[in-house]
Amino acid sequence: MSYLSAPEVLLNTHKQPGNAPYVQKKPKKRHTNALVIGYSNHGRLPHAVLEAQQAATHIGRRMPTTMMLEAEATLERLQASSQTVQLLHIATHAVYRQDNPLFSWMSLADSKLTVADLCTMTLPQHPLVVLSACETGRGQARGGGLLGMGRGFLAAGASGLIVGLWKIDDQAAAQLMVDFYAPHTSYDPWQHPAATLAMAQRKALQQYQHPSYWAGFIFIKG
Repeated sequence: MSYLSAPEVLLNTHKQPGNAPYVQKKPKKRHTNALVIGYSNHGRLPHAVLEAQQAATHIGRRMPTTMMLEAEATLERLQASSQTVQLLHIATHAVYRQDNPLFSWMSLADSKLTVADLCTMTLPQHPLVVLSACETGRGQARGGGLLGMGRGFLAAGASGLIVGLWKIDDQAAAQLMVDFYAPHTSYDPWQHPAATLAMAQRKALQQYQHPSYWAGFIFIKG
């Protein structure tokens, strides 16, 4: 299942067969790079770093991959490196601000990345963005869509998103994301992110029966 970021996406999407693969927007110039960020929020989320390391190993078999862990995961480095990536994966702590969604944020080593920051950030290669963090899929209905972290990345240029709807166990989220990129899956996460996510969630179900551990992640089509 894929979610839409706003109703107008229906008007901008070319008609495809129901089982057609998800296709990213074509970048102006071809790049096959990935950026993987893991930040433990001062050690509170140790599995975020392990997740980033294992995910980067799987992704690195498919494309050149840059990994930024802990102190390396700064806002300036994210903004600079994200200009040439087709896949951006961020594992960190995030907070949804219900009082003002524009200031919802994700933790980086030197600052907080807010929705407001994303309004001035661009992703020219229209990457698939995977936000392995709590509540990054939450939002408040404003301007024909949900205002939150997910919408901020779509406005910056993401062609699709995987986001979390609620607070999810650190270890369970890490294993889910590693399984998402694992080479033994039947689907390609770049071409079929929703189906690949569903496969990873079915695997998580075998270990964690309660849906709070695995059902919170969804794919949003840009």
